[in-house]
Amino acid sequence: MNTLEAGIPQCLDILLSANNIVITTHQNPDGDAIGSALGLYHFAISRGINATVINTSPTPSNLTFLPSADNIHVFTHENDNDTIQKADAIFILDLNSIKRIQTMEESVTSSPAKKVLIDHHQNPSISPDVAVIDTGSCSTCELIYKIILASGESFSPEIATALYTGIMTDTGSFRFSRTTANVFRIAGSLVEYGADPVYIAENVFNSSGFNRTVLLGKALGSLQLFYDGKLSVMSVTSEDFLQTKTLEEDTDGFVQHTLTIAGVIMGILFIELPNSNIVKISIRSKGSVQANSLAADFNGGGHLNAAATRIHDNSLADTMKMIIEKAGQYLI
Repeated sequence: MNTLEAGIPQCLDILLSANNIVITTHQNPDGDAIGSALGLYHFAISRGINATVINTSPTPSNLTFLPSADNIHVFTHENDNDTIQKADAIFILDLNSIKRIQTMEESVTSSPAKKVLIDHHQNPSISPDVAVIDTGSCSTCELIYKIILASGESFSPEIATALYTGIMTDTGSFRFSRTTANVFRIAGSLVEYGADPVYIAENVFNSSGFNRTVLLGKALGSLQLFYDGKLSVMSVTSEDFLQTKTLEEDTDGFVQHTLTIAGVIMGILFIELPNSNIVKISIRSKGSVQANSLAADFNGGGHLNAAATRIHDNSLADTMKMIIEKAGQYLI
């Protein structure tokens, strides 16, 4: 697996020699996923490369303001498989398991295109042709920034806006532990290149639809504390989605509310996905509390302070009981 230093030149060689590329990221993409995809997309087209962003899930409504977000395809085999098969290179962003592209997996793995993985998560289970991986980076957008910087090219306002958005969201608005001095320097340079922090924050955080806000209210109403107030738990049921006419992607960012309570050092959001037998679990923590280890106990993963997993064929109530009991090992 390539390191950051070895991977960037190889990544640029593949990118700049390609005529047609596909860019993709994980299911239910967040700000870092969409920001890194669009940042790379705008860099590619500025170099005359035909680039297509194809994702397995729709773009969250609070990220549709990003330049060219309306050009992102939501994958269907009929419309997009041919593009994937004919690509010279496929750039897979912000994920450490190919399973996270869901319905696209077969098309991507069967394509003769070169595969390039760009990611900041631990324990990748993908074997691409080239990998640009740095688990110390705050976001995949930080890695895209370093790749473009290494090319010697400048940053357009479109690239700057996309990358700033991903860095801002994946650092919790510059509050998480991986927000280093260098992250602030990168963010500052992106502002100089045309990113507008006020405009971006307003769109990301203050553009919720009415139904999503009602769903958040239901989630907040479910809050419970465990282990002497160290663990905060919140849940969204399939009935909540039905009553509010919302979707899974509308819960993006909900888990952060679990850490806003004084004394809480771990927060868990349980989401009972509609029309399935799956419970999605998002885990956040503070300091040295190991969110990723708790997720790994249930075949998930992530970062020290941000991780996730999914439980299949189990009820919401039983899943919550099982995870909460296990969480106690990391809190006592």
